[in-house]
Amino acid sequence: MLQFWDFASQHTLVLTQVCRLRCYPCDLWKPQPPDPPSLSHVSSDRLSEALLDRSFFDLFPRVKTYHIVGGDPVESPVLDLLVTYLVAHRVRVVLWTTGVGLSGLESLTHVHQVVLMVPAIDRTQYREYTGWDGFESVMDGLQTCRHLKKKVLVATTVQAENLPFLPDIREWCWHHQVPWLMTFYASDMVSRDVLSHIYHYHHVAGVSVIRQRKPKPGVCVHVPYDALQSPWGWVWLVLGKYRRYLPWVR
Repeated sequence: MLQFWDFASQHTLVLTQVCRLRCYPCDLWKPQPPDPPSLSHVSSDRLSEALLDRSFFDLFPRVKTYHIVGGDPVESPVLDLLVTYLVAHRVRVVLWTTGVGLSGLESLTHVHQVVLMVPAIDRTQYREYTGWDGFESVMDGLQTCRHLKKKVLVATTVQAENLPFLPDIREWCWHHQVPWLMTFYASDMVSRDVLSHIYHYHHVAGVSVIRQRKPKPGVCVHVPYDALQSPWGWVWLVLGKYRRYLPWVR
């Protein structure tokens, strides 16, 4: 699960907006995707130059942990160079990926933690949600991480369409013994019953819940960007576990 330093001393870098998936809530694959957040993104060419001339930390902060997000960072041609550079400077790398092509990533051995973004675990539902008939790639990525003894976290964005499948995802995570991070956007959840159903996962072992106001334009919809950028994100994760004793926690 995400640790204290992942929030208290971290930076979120949007490496690319390229992704093979076509998740219907996401705008990245559409004809005119929104621009990525300006403070956490740089072009691949400029990033490559900054890594080669060692000026990377002139552009971005030197912190304990870097969350590498997208799109899917695995699709970036500079990912291996970036991971190697960060690890050489004693920075932990958390890689947020769909799992597609993960087994061929050379720098995976240096990644501290892999977050697999899994909106559904049934193959048909996964294909309908993502437009990609490749749930096997998620399993391949999970097995690759297990073989390399990497920390793995499964992340799911909760929406009305996949709400009935949450128990199946929870069972799948329990079966594979990986923690589960649920993100939901308050702008999507209007029913009190739906919110109550989500909040009860606060008290399920191995599950954490993050509440966001709305998706961040220019970033994968499955990444809780605002929470990762906030130094108080870990506080709300902890308080969420005690929500029944703290009714003001929402």
